[in-house]
Amino acid sequence: SGNNLAEYLSGSELGQIGSKVHAGYTDDLASRSEWDERSASAMKLALQVVEKKNFPFEGAANVKMPIVTIASLQFHAKAYPSLIPGSDVVKMRTYGDDPDGEKAKRADRISQHMSYQVIEEDEAWEEQMDRLLIALPIEGCEFKKSWFDPNKGHNVSHWVRPEDLVVPYYSTSIEEAPRVTHVLNNIPKRIVEERKRSGFYLDKDYGSPIVADSPQEAARNERQGLTANTQKETYTFLEQHCYLDLDGDEYEEPYRSEEHTSELQSHS
Repeated sequence: SGNNLAEYLSGSELGQIGSKVHAGYTDDLASRSEWDERSASAMKLALQVVEKKNFPFEGAANVKMPIVTIASLQFHAKAYPSLIPGSDVVKMRTYGDDPDGEKAKRADRISQHMSYQVIEEDEAWEEQMDRLLIALPIEGCEFKKSWFDPNKGHNVSHWVRPEDLVVPYYSTSIEEAPRVTHVLNNIPKRIVEERKRSGFYLDKDYGSPIVADSPQEAARNERQGLTANTQKETYTFLEQHCYLDLDGDEYEEPYRSEEHTSELQSHS
């Protein structure tokens, strides 16, 4: 019944779960290492990152035509107005008989309200959808993560890049995957402190931030001429949706766990 199950678990139990979460994430990340390299190469090609070329001879010309970039922008130009044709973003359908039209009226009210939620309440939804549609043809797949934010008092939806969503190699879908890990990068100290005070995170010392960019992030930084800040004051957490047997009935139930170094937050 608690908001944070970690409050009811011992230090050794949290350590065991944290190790399991991190080990599963490490294995899943290693299983897609070749995909990470190909994705980083595609990102460099789309962003037209200038690199030194030594084939077929030292200092050979390395001109990159913006073919992928143009194709991505053309896809975005057609997909965006098709998916977001004005303010009526959410569409509803009715099933079964509706002789008095009440089902249709209710569906229309739900459609209007949910469209208001994503366009008006969630201020970042439209901007992130816009950016998602540009990256989609380059990276092949993108994700949206939606949940109710108790601090804001309404639903929010964030764009999740494929590099930040890690699943086991043999998973046929997100729904059927034994675990799904969302890498939460660049969490400021202020946000961590807010979550600690609200009880969402345990009130623990999470140590010093660690600078670790993915190959795709490194490619984007290289294109923009950015260098990772060694004095980075943001944290990286692993939010993993997985199955754990916490009640000892030999059946694993679904939980959401967040791991940072040796600390874990477990939420039902």
